[in-house]
This record gives sequence, C-alpha cells and structure tokens, in this order.
Amino acid sequence: MDEREITKLSEEAFEIYKRIKSDTKKLNSIKEKIIENSQGKNASYKIQLKGTTIRVTKSRSDFSIRLNKTSFAKIDKEIKKELVKKRIVKVTYGINSSSYEELLAVWSQLKLN
Repeated sequence: MDEREITKLSEEAFEIYKRIKSDTKKLNSIKEKIIENSQGKNASYKIQLKGTTIRVTKSRSDFSIRLNKTSFAKIDKEIKKELVKKRIVKVTYGINSSSYEELLAVWSQLKLN
C-alpha cells in the first residue's frame, strides 16, 4: 500500500470519526429532550417505530451504578456479605438464555419418554 492510499484512507477515517462525534452529540441532545418530555409520565413505556422499538425506562432513583463483576469478585467475601446485609449492594439474577433453552429441550425430551 503506497503513501497516498494510506493518506486517503486516513482522511476517510477522520471524516467518519467527525460524523460519529457530531451524531453522538445530536443523539445525546435528543435523549435529553425525550427525558424532559417524559417527566410527567409515571411509568416506563415503548415507542414503536418502523424498524425498531425505543424503550423509555423510568428509574425510581436518579442514582444508579452497575458494578464491574470482575472487580467486585476480587473483594473479600465477608465484605461482600456485609454490603448486601446493609443493602448497599443489591443482588440480582439473570437467566442465561442459551443454557435455559438447552435445559427446556432436555426436559421436553424427558417428558416425551
């Protein structure tokens, strides 16, 4: 690849970067307007569009943090227990959908036999 080709690709990449930066600012502005206009609503809701659905989720608090699992896993077990006990940290569970589907398939096979 010659120097002109690299320069041309670099210029194209920079133009794309500037568009993304500009569009990100516009997106954040639009999100803020949606939040402002949703202030009176009491619940979360969905907005159906042609190609997608936008979910507006109302949070009960203005403060929310999601812990980094790997960093949190390094903390001493007793400290973790104390954080949960004092309700500083809330434990939630999720379903691994692929494992769940496999389990359902096994269960359905057992029921058929």
